[in-house]
Amino acid sequence: LWDADTGQHKKRLTGHSWSGRSVAFSADGTLASGNWDGTIDLWDATTGQHKKRLTLRSALSSVAFSPEGSTLAIAAGNFLLWDTGTGQLEENLPEGSLEQDSGVGIGIGGFGFGDTSGGLTGIRAGDITIGFGLSGDFGNISKYSSSTFSVAFSTDGSMLATGCGGRLDNGCIDFRDATTGSLLNRITGLEGYVWSVAFSPDDSILASTGTDGVIRLWDVTTRQPLNTLTEHTNGVRSIAFSRDGNTLASGSLDGTVRLWDVSTGQNKGTLEGHMLEVWSVAFSQDGSILASGSLDGTVLLWDASEWTNSGTTVAANKLIGLPDEPQLQQNAPNPFNSQTVISYFLPESGPVRLELFSVTGQRVAILRQGHQQAGYHRLHWNARDSAGRPLASGMYLYRLVTEEGILTRKLTLLR
Repeated sequence: LWDADTGQHKKRLTGHSWSGRSVAFSADGTLASGNWDGTIDLWDATTGQHKKRLTLRSALSSVAFSPEGSTLAIAAGNFLLWDTGTGQLEENLPEGSLEQDSGVGIGIGGFGFGDTSGGLTGIRAGDITIGFGLSGDFGNISKYSSSTFSVAFSTDGSMLATGCGGRLDNGCIDFRDATTGSLLNRITGLEGYVWSVAFSPDDSILASTGTDGVIRLWDVTTRQPLNTLTEHTNGVRSIAFSRDGNTLASGSLDGTVRLWDVSTGQNKGTLEGHMLEVWSVAFSQDGSILASGSLDGTVLLWDASEWTNSGTTVAANKLIGLPDEPQLQQNAPNPFNSQTVISYFLPESGPVRLELFSVTGQRVAILRQGHQQAGYHRLHWNARDSAGRPLASGMYLYRLVTEEGILTRKLTLLR
């Protein structure tokens, strides 16, 4: 748990036996954490006290509370609804065999809720085509040719959209009535799987993205394309609208977060700070903070106050709770074979030299040298020396030299 205003770490909740996959807050401050070992824990977010545990028979991927907090939706191969008050679990099995039991859900808010009083609990997972795992054998699904990777409810709770992909449909988007689950419209033939979908705050636009790295904006009423945003060079894992609907944030496999002007489709700026893939992005309720979570194990908080208005160009690396000293992070991956990423932080602009040494003290490469702006910086290194020759396997030292001092770390190259 982190203080969103200062970026300070507040509390750590322990008890999972394997990797955590998804977290969600309820309206009363209860925190649900879903785990790959098939367990879900409920916590008092204020005290950190453990309240309840639900154990499933399959690996879990995504959880989300209904607005009033009484129901928790779960993606765990099939689609389940848990009454958090009574502890009753309703398991909605799809038609067909379910030999693959690893559900998939993308990012913060990968699953959402409309008004559950409208009969949402009656929707079978088969009607929403819930998916079964990124590496699952789709041949084991006897009725459905596509697997759902993401689902989002419209702000008014009347409609839901699901992003899907499979061996027959490739990428697709389904629009459904949130009360009956009936299919309203299907968009097919998209390149790659659709990893994330999101409604704009006024429910007029649906944004979708996936493995091809392209962000598409759709008119919710006509289901026709409005714009295509194409500046990402890798797949995009997650997208989120700002609270005023003017800005769209997207997290990419290249470790960057991009900001888009929704009305024009122009790229407003790029936020750099993560070393690895950005799997989730989410705006705070008041729209002042953007959180981005990465495979590198970090969550970064960005000050969104200066760039949520559509006419403003973002100043990259506007982070909350910045360190007041230079930082040199451990390269990732480490050990590595042919390429790794080195990241560092500069509290002030100034001259910088990033260099590499053998363990005997011989300098073999200058990776970066010159004046740099304050903020987080990343460098992709291909395991070659200054002359472009491949280096031999072994341990090396890399160091960051600034006016404030020298920072050194070790890395291991394995050919």
